[in-house]
Amino acid sequence: MGRYVRIIACSVLDSELKAAAERAGVTIDEEYLEAGLHEQPHVLHSELQAAIDRAEELKNEGRNYDALVIGYGLCGRGTTGITAGSIPLIIPRVHDCIAMFLGSDKRYRKQFAGNPGTFYMTRGWYDYKTQPMAVKKRGDRPVEGNWDISAGFDSIKRKYGRDNAEEIYSFLNSWKKNYTRSVFIETGTEKSNEYEDYTRDLADELGWKFERVKGSDHLFLRMLMTESTDDEILVVPPGHITAFDPLKYGLYSYDPGSGSKKLWDRPVPGTEASLEDRPAAPAESRVRGIGLGIDAGGTYTDAVIYDFGRCKVLARAKSPTTRWNYTIGIVEAVKKLPPKLLPEIIITVVSTTLATNAIVENAGQKVGLLLMPLGDATAKQISHSPYRIVKGRLSIQGDELEAVDVQQIKAAASELVKNEQVGSFAVSGYGSTVNPAHELQIKKILEDETGLGVCCGHELSSTLNFFVRANTAVLNAGIIPLLEQFIKELQTALTELQISGSVMIVRGDGSLMSCARAVEHPIETTLSGPAASIAGARFLSGSADALVIDVGGTTSDIGLIKNGVIRLTEEGARVGRWKTHIKAVDMATLGTGGDSRIVIDSRELKTGPRRVAPVGRVFEISGHEDTVEYISSLQYDYFVNTAPMEILSLTGRKPEFELTKEETAIIDILSERPFSVMELSHRINHGLWKILNTARLETSAVILRYGLTPTDLLTASGDVSLWPAEISKQILELYSEIWGTEPDVFTADVFKSVTDNLLRTLVIQELDIPGDEAENLSGNATFRNLLSRLKGGSRALALTPSLKTDLIGVGAAAGWLLKGLSELLGSQLVIPDDADVANAVGAVCSMVSVRRDASVTPASGGGFLVNGTGELKQFDDYDEACDYLEEKLAGVIRTDAAAAGTAETGIKWSVENRISATSDGTSVFLGREYTVEITGLPV
Repeated sequence: MGRYVRIIACSVLDSELKAAAERAGVTIDEEYLEAGLHEQPHVLHSELQAAIDRAEELKNEGRNYDALVIGYGLCGRGTTGITAGSIPLIIPRVHDCIAMFLGSDKRYRKQFAGNPGTFYMTRGWYDYKTQPMAVKKRGDRPVEGNWDISAGFDSIKRKYGRDNAEEIYSFLNSWKKNYTRSVFIETGTEKSNEYEDYTRDLADELGWKFERVKGSDHLFLRMLMTESTDDEILVVPPGHITAFDPLKYGLYSYDPGSGSKKLWDRPVPGTEASLEDRPAAPAESRVRGIGLGIDAGGTYTDAVIYDFGRCKVLARAKSPTTRWNYTIGIVEAVKKLPPKLLPEIIITVVSTTLATNAIVENAGQKVGLLLMPLGDATAKQISHSPYRIVKGRLSIQGDELEAVDVQQIKAAASELVKNEQVGSFAVSGYGSTVNPAHELQIKKILEDETGLGVCCGHELSSTLNFFVRANTAVLNAGIIPLLEQFIKELQTALTELQISGSVMIVRGDGSLMSCARAVEHPIETTLSGPAASIAGARFLSGSADALVIDVGGTTSDIGLIKNGVIRLTEEGARVGRWKTHIKAVDMATLGTGGDSRIVIDSRELKTGPRRVAPVGRVFEISGHEDTVEYISSLQYDYFVNTAPMEILSLTGRKPEFELTKEETAIIDILSERPFSVMELSHRINHGLWKILNTARLETSAVILRYGLTPTDLLTASGDVSLWPAEISKQILELYSEIWGTEPDVFTADVFKSVTDNLLRTLVIQELDIPGDEAENLSGNATFRNLLSRLKGGSRALALTPSLKTDLIGVGAAAGWLLKGLSELLGSQLVIPDDADVANAVGAVCSMVSVRRDASVTPASGGGFLVNGTGELKQFDDYDEACDYLEEKLAGVIRTDAAAAGTAETGIKWSVENRISATSDGTSVFLGREYTVEITGLPV
C-alpha cells in the first residue's frame, strides 16, 4: 500500500492539496479548518491541537496514517506549542500560506522585498476568505466569521443604521490603505479566470497595480512526501513539541523530556566574566620607575611624583590653576617638585577641566553640521547652528535608501566656510552606527574640499539617537583646536623642564588615552578631573566598595566604587546644557568646597556655590592692611548682607576685550591696592555696591575676589596652617558678631550647612532624581521634611540613614567638611594617606582602557546583520555571522588599544543574548550583543 496521510489544513488550501495528492499518488484523509484562524493565534492553536487529537482517535480505530500533514505555516505563531501524538507531524517552514502558493519561503521574501504592500488572491482565498458573510456554517454548527469586506455601504446601512454604518464601512475598508498592488497567484485550479478577473477588478477599483504570478506546487508535494526535516519542511517526531525559532523566524521541535535547546546559545570567546567583575589593577602589576601625575582642577593644580615600584608618593606640590592658560599653573606646580627627580620621570599623566569648561563656556570654534535624518528634521529637533540637511539616507538596519550627493556636499561645505566662517565640520546620519559608509564618504569629501577637521557621530557614540550623536560630534569638533594647543604647549613645557617619556591624558571614565587620541576625541576628557580623584581614592584606600567624596576648592564631587570599578553613567555625560553619549564617571557635583563663599544675607547663612579666594590669603598683596582696616571700621554696615566685605584685587592678567568706562575705573582704582566691594563702590558710584559691575573682569580672571571660606575657618581654629591666621580670625569675628554667636558656634553652623547640602545631594543622587527635577526640590515641602527626618528633626519620627559602603574623603579639606556627614550616616570617615593629592595620584596610577560594542541581529528580510565593526555585513547563517564578528571585533579592539597607548592585547569579552517574550510566552531573539575591552599599562 502507498503512502497514507491525513491532512489538517486551512480551508484556503484544499484545492491545491487535493491536486498535489493526486499527482503524487498519496492516499489522503482531510480535515479543513475555517479560514482566518491566523488572525486569532490562540484559537488556531487550540483548534489545531484538537484536530491532531482527533486524528489520534482515528488511528486507534484502525487508520494507520504515515503522517499528519499540517497545512499551516508560522501563522502568527499559532502553530507553536503543538504536541505531536504517536503520529509524526509535517509542517512547512514558511511564514504563512502565501509562501506555500508561491512554492517557497525564499520566493515569497523576494516578492515582499520588492513590493511589501501587496494584496494576494488565490482560488481558496476567494472562496473561503473574501466571500464569506458575517455568519457562515461549518457542518451543522454556526460559527462567527469575518465581516464581508465586499459589502457596500447601502447594505450595511439597511442592517445597522446610518450612524453605525459609517463607522463599520470605514473600518471594513481601512485595510485597503495598506496596499498598492494586487496579485493573483495562478495555481492551476479550475475557474482560475474568474478569480483572476476579480483580482484585476479590485485593483482597478482601488487604483492598485495588478499582476498575475505563476504559483508552484513544490511545497505541497514536499509536505505530502517528505519524511525528514530539512530547510523547507519540519518533521515533528512523536511526543515532540513545536517551538518558535527566532533566529530564522520559523519553527523547530524539541523533546520535552530533554528540555528545549536555545538555538542562539554558543560559547563566549575568552573569559565569561562580566566587565563589572573586573578588579582594580594590582599595584605590583605596574611598571617600575617614577611617573608624574598632574590634575589641573578648578581651583588648584596638583602635581605628584609617584614611585610605581614602591607604590609611594615621593613628592607633591600645589599651585593655583590658571584657567586662561592651564600650562602656566602646571609649570608652577611642577617647578616646586625636586628638580633632580624630573629627568627620571618615564610617564606623565594629566587630568584637566579644559574640555568641560570650554563646552560650558561655549569657547570652542564654530562648527558646521551636516545631517542625514531618516525623515524630515526640523529646526526644533536640532540644537546647533549652522546646520544643513543633505542627501544620503539609510534605514534603521543600515540599508541605503538614498545615495550621497557629492556636488551637494561640496556646495554646502563652500557655503558654510564662506558665509558662516565655520572652522570644522560634524556629520551625523540616521543608521550610521550600523552602517557608517555615508558619514565616512561625506567626511572624505569635506576634508578634500576644505582641509578642515571633520568629526563623525558614529566615531564617538553608538547610541541610536542620531541627534544626540550630532550634538556630541559638534562639541567634539569645536574643542579639538583647544586641546591640540594645550597638549602642544604642555609637551613643550615638559621638555623645557627636562621631563621626557610618554604623555597620557585621563578620560572621563578614569582610564587613559594617548595625546593623539585625545586630540581626535577631546570630548572624552570631559569630567576627567572627578574621574581621576575617584580613581585615586580607590587606589589609595584599596577599597572595592565605597562612596567617594572629593572636596575640592570649588566643588565637592560624589562618586561610587563598586566591585573595584568606578560607576559610570550609562546615559552619557551631561556637560552644562549639553547631553552627550560619552561614558564618564557617574557623579553628583555640589557647589561646596574648601574655598566656597560664605555669605550672611538677610539672616540666612549660605555656603557656596560660588567660589572665592580665601580672605586670609589677601595678606600676600601689598596694601592689604588698609583694606582690612576699612572693613573693620564699617562692620555695622554689613548686618543685612556681608557681600560688601569681600575684597577685590588685580591678578596681573590683561583683559582681552574692550573695557567699559566703569571697568576701566575699577582697574585704575585696584591698581593702587586691593579694595573691599563697599570701599570700591564708594569710589565708583556713591556706595551702591549692588550695581557694581565686576562680572566680566572676574570671569576673565582680570580681578580676583577674596572672601570668607571654610578654609579660613579651619585656619582660624588652627586645624590648618596654610597662611598666617590673623586676617582669617579677624574676618571670622566680624561674621560671628553679625550672626550673633561666638566664632566657634558660627563655624559649627557653617559646617552644618555643608553637611546638609552634602546629604541633600547624596539623597538626590541615590534616588536617581533627574537633574531638571532636582533643581526644583528646594521648594518641595515633602522633600524638605524627608531631609529633616533624616537629620532627626522630628519629635515623633526620625529616620536613620545608614551607609552600606565605606565613606572615603579626598581633597585637602575632606577631613573637616565631611566629618558631620559621616556622623549623620553612622559611617567611619576614611581619609587615606596622600588624600589631598588623590586626583593627581589617580591620574598617574590609572590604566589605558578601550571598549567596543557590537551585535548580531536578525535582518528584516531574513539572515543576520553584523553591527559595530566599522562596516555592515549580512549573513544567512547565524553561526557564520557570529564567527565573523568575533574575529573582526578582536582585530578592531586591538587596533583601538594600540592607538590609545597600550601594548596590551588580552581581550575581556562580555556577551548577552537579548531575548524578549510575546504575550503567549514565546521567546523572541532580538540579538546577540558583544562588549569587548582591553585594559593595560600605558606605553
